[in-house]
Amino acid sequence: MDPTATESSTDELPATPSAAQRRLEAWLSLPHGDRAELIGGCIRYKAMPSFEHGDAVIGVSEQIGRLRGPPNAGGGGWWLSQEVDLYVGGQGLRPDLVGWRVAKHPAPPRKVNVGDRHFGVYVTPPDWVCEVLSESTRARDEDDGLKWRAYWEAGVEHYWLVDLVRSQLTVYRRGQRDFEPVDVAGRTTVKALTPFDGVEFDARRVFMLADLASGT
Repeated sequence: MDPTATESSTDELPATPSAAQRRLEAWLSLPHGDRAELIGGCIRYKAMPSFEHGDAVIGVSEQIGRLRGPPNAGGGGWWLSQEVDLYVGGQGLRPDLVGWRVAKHPAPPRKVNVGDRHFGVYVTPPDWVCEVLSESTRARDEDDGLKWRAYWEAGVEHYWLVDLVRSQLTVYRRGQRDFEPVDVAGRTTVKALTPFDGVEFDARRVFMLADLASGT
C-alpha cells in the first residue's frame, strides 16, 4: 500500500520505504505520551491536555458509549475509541474520539504494520471524528484546516468540534467540497446530534468544568 493513500483497509505497506513512509515511521516511533501528530510532513507536538479538555472528552464518550459494539451484542452499531494512531489524507493524526459504523465495518479496524519494527497505524477512514479544541491545536483543527482537509479527503462523514472557550459543540457533515455545519449545541443544549440520533445528548456534561473554570 502506498502510505500516502487516503482510503485503504489493506494490511501491508511496501517493503521499500518511501520518504513519506520514513516520516510515518519516525512519528510512530515517538512515545505516545509525546502527544505528537504528523501534519504537512512535519511532526507537530500538542500541549498536554488540561483538566477541562480531558473532562470534555469524557463528557462526550460517556454519552455515546452506550452505542459501542454491534447490535447483536447489545451495542448501538459503532466501534468507538480515542487517541488512536490514524493515517488518513496523507496526515498522521490522533483524534480525541473516533468511530466506525459496524454496518460498514463488521469487524473492528485493524492496524497496518509500518516498517521492520512493526509500528502499527490505522488507515481505515472513520465515519465520525470528534476533536476538543485547545490553544495548541486550534489552528490545525479549525483555522488553517490541515486536519480538517485530511479528514474530508479521507471521506470522514461526520466531524465534531468542541470549543471550550465558546462552550459550543459544532456538528459538521461532509459536503461535496468541504465540511458543512449542520448543528450547534450550546452549553445547555439537550438533544440528539447526528450521527448519534438515538442518544439525547446533554452538552452540560461536556462543558461543566470549562464553565466552572471560566466562572460562567
